[in-house]
Amino acid sequence: MFFAGCNFKCPFCQNSSLIPMDSGVEVDLSVVKDRLKKALLLVDALHITGGECTLQHAGLEALCSLAKGLNMDVAVNTNGSRPEVVEDLIEKGLVDYVAMDVKAPLNPNAYSKLIGVNAQAVVDRVKRTLDLCSSSKVTLEVRTTVIPGLISEEDITEIAKLVKGCDLYVLNQFVPSETVLSPELRKAPATPRDLLIKLARVAIGEGLKDVYIRTREGGFERIS
Repeated sequence: MFFAGCNFKCPFCQNSSLIPMDSGVEVDLSVVKDRLKKALLLVDALHITGGECTLQHAGLEALCSLAKGLNMDVAVNTNGSRPEVVEDLIEKGLVDYVAMDVKAPLNPNAYSKLIGVNAQAVVDRVKRTLDLCSSSKVTLEVRTTVIPGLISEEDITEIAKLVKGCDLYVLNQFVPSETVLSPELRKAPATPRDLLIKLARVAIGEGLKDVYIRTREGGFERIS
């Protein structure tokens, strides 16, 4: 399920139409409950993403609680900027899996370029979210989208050192489309699969054991 609204403006964002807080439609929880009950015929987990779902703390908690009441596993996709929300979900046992984007090395200058807003107050919060997920029982997937020209081998080295507490690290292929926020990046080439494999091995060289790439042509692949 997708939540509307995001506090970042990443130039490579594929869901840019969801960035405005008013881009979505309010839905009563009873409608969601009916849909989840029907989905139980085929699925046993709910993945909540956005936008940035942690911006809607009350709604996110209610949805996670609803899914848990239906014996579903719950995954939350976050940019890590609201550690207090993630911590609350973990403490209440409402989330099983956190998929977290680490977009660049955690210094304000590098991060600002990748999120499209001033990251001075963001990087410490992202680090806190990483730490609390790493020290909890939730499964933590960390992912980085590799945009040629914006993410370097040195960047992946720094990120890999930072995220050693994660359960798996995923390098995502950037794929241009008309929904990408930056007009320039809409015309950029997709990240070559060979480059992702190379960078995955850089991460492995820094001590990460479960490293994957996700591409349009190859799907989800574990790299060794």
